[in-house]
Amino acid sequence: MDIPYLGDHVRWYQHHTNRFRQGPETSKPVPKINNLDTSIFKNMNMIIWIIAGPLSFSGRLITLTFLPSHGTFLGLSDNQVAWLIAIDAISNFFGRLSIGIIGDMIGNVNTYFISMLLTTLSIFVLWMLAYSFETLLIFAIVYGVVSGGYAVLSAPVAVDIVGVTKYPSAMNFTMLFHALDILLPVFASHQASRDIGSGDPFWAYKVIAGVRYTICTMCAIVLKLRMSSRWDAKV
Repeated sequence: MDIPYLGDHVRWYQHHTNRFRQGPETSKPVPKINNLDTSIFKNMNMIIWIIAGPLSFSGRLITLTFLPSHGTFLGLSDNQVAWLIAIDAISNFFGRLSIGIIGDMIGNVNTYFISMLLTTLSIFVLWMLAYSFETLLIFAIVYGVVSGGYAVLSAPVAVDIVGVTKYPSAMNFTMLFHALDILLPVFASHQASRDIGSGDPFWAYKVIAGVRYTICTMCAIVLKLRMSSRWDAKV
């Protein structure tokens, strides 16, 4: 099982058992859990959140797949390329911890919006202008820190939208749509092979990844407005 999904189920189990744990004095029935409750598709907020998932993960797959090739194309050594990926992974570790803490402080959807907005900017500003080891290293650090929003917040937001009892169904259908995580980078590679853009053979990958994070940012805005009309609300 993928580590982000394992964390999702651990967080759900803790939330579920804490909420419905039976004590010695009072006994509350545990609600029946349906693993494939299609009624979640009646909730437009959940549909928006399901759409955001594959886009978030495929954007990261595109970046991590073609960042090493980009470095090699620029003449970097194998050690330098390896350092880029290692730095991204380390930054992503600490970034996810920070995103979780910030989510508790200002709200999960608010934090996801900030994460996707900064990720979009890192793609269109830093990666677009990265043509040396130093600039790619800066991009790897910033991108690693800010790009883990969905992996951290997918479970809490799903619970906020559909509740604890429907959470298993929400995550099961979400993981089903995550099959697109593999297909979307393939589509990106196909588009890039058509030589759109001039001079930079990785221009198309940068644009496609950035556009997907832009859509995720827009999904976050729509989701926030649907959950609360106040911009300063903690959602």
